[in-house]
Amino acid sequence: SYANSQIIFVRIKNKVNNDCTGIGQFTLTVKPVPLANTPIDINLCDDDASGSTFDGENSGINLRDNVDDILGATQTEADYIVSYHTSATGANTNADLITNDTNFTNSAQTGFALGDISEQIIYVRVQDRNGTPQCFNDHVSFKIIVNPIPAVSNTITPFAVCDIVTSSDSDPRNRIAQNIDLTSKDTEILDGKINHRVAYYATQQDAENDNEISNPTVFQNITSETTFPLNFNTDDPGIETIFFKIFDLGGNKCESVFATFQLLIYPEPNIPINISDYSNCD
Repeated sequence: SYANSQIIFVRIKNKVNNDCTGIGQFTLTVKPVPLANTPIDINLCDDDASGSTFDGENSGINLRDNVDDILGATQTEADYIVSYHTSATGANTNADLITNDTNFTNSAQTGFALGDISEQIIYVRVQDRNGTPQCFNDHVSFKIIVNPIPAVSNTITPFAVCDIVTSSDSDPRNRIAQNIDLTSKDTEILDGKINHRVAYYATQQDAENDNEISNPTVFQNITSETTFPLNFNTDDPGIETIFFKIFDLGGNKCESVFATFQLLIYPEPNIPINISDYSNCD
């Protein structure tokens, strides 16, 4: 849109000196305010970057990711300043400015409690960078919404399995077991949660990279991740740490932080080869 100009004529009458008059004029120019589109809300899952996964606050939020959406296709930052404010009054008066808008930490609302959804309104000001006057638009806002993540509510007990002979492994004492159904731990891990699922991982790095165990119902413990007893003649188990996360399948799709339990692979009991005969009287 363009500025709208109109010539205003002025007549000045001298009430002292014989009512003499003079005529003048000036131009009144009304400039349009910048366009400001409403961006979508920023939906996040609570993380530990702020120090806790349950405080409703996230760090490292880049508010400027939505600048293009706010300005639209016809405006650029070369001509307009986009700033973010923590109050509507601040957006209007250019106060309460968020200076760290590429690394912002949101604030949970008053009365926030564990398990609540945290919401903070961010107010936007779009101002003409080069014109005189520097017209602005302060009528746009959006929310930062931080959703709670699933909690692992109890310490998961070790999962004991027996090393048995299979078609691919004839040694029942090597502490390598096949067809382990990790999903049999789902009920204990979910602890009553509905519309959630459990994902299992072989290593911490896999958990951090979301590289799930693809066959958790027929899992075979991994030699390189299993701690074996120093003496295989004992009946001590092999031990592998299994990592897992809980995923909310509902609206926010958030995932828990990873947790672990121990997989214990017990060998077939060691029965001595030479057992002497036993004789007794009737």
